[in-house]
Amino acid sequence: MQCEQHGQPSSNVRAILIRELQRLGMPANANGQTYFTVWESARPTWTIAEADYSRLAGPEIELSEVVVILDQNSHVLVLRQLPFQKTDADVPAVTQWSPIDLADVDGDGQLDIILEGDAYEDHWLEVVSVHDGAIQTIFSGLGYYL
Repeated sequence: MQCEQHGQPSSNVRAILIRELQRLGMPANANGQTYFTVWESARPTWTIAEADYSRLAGPEIELSEVVVILDQNSHVLVLRQLPFQKTDADVPAVTQWSPIDLADVDGDGQLDIILEGDAYEDHWLEVVSVHDGAIQTIFSGLGYYL
């Protein structure tokens, strides 16, 4: 795969992701930082988009996150989500997800989404297959590190 940065996400994608974060409880006037990641497949049938909100508030951190698939008509399919919450900034009690690759993992000719999950001292790799609007986890492996 070849990845290239092409600037900011479109206003439509940003609006969809902000709406999803607010659906997960993020206040409309939240004053933390929101970071966006958008991956488009080589075959432009869908896009993976992620929004990651955080704000440090003393010994706590406010977090919310959503990873979605958007089809050509901007229909949203949520892959992973982290509802808005406060947790310990040093030892957060949450799992955060990020797309790390697109590959045909199971040899069916379709691109699958490889996600990384991170929870304080645990790490996951999961492979998600999307067919006809249905999500199926085809691999989940847990690794542990200190």
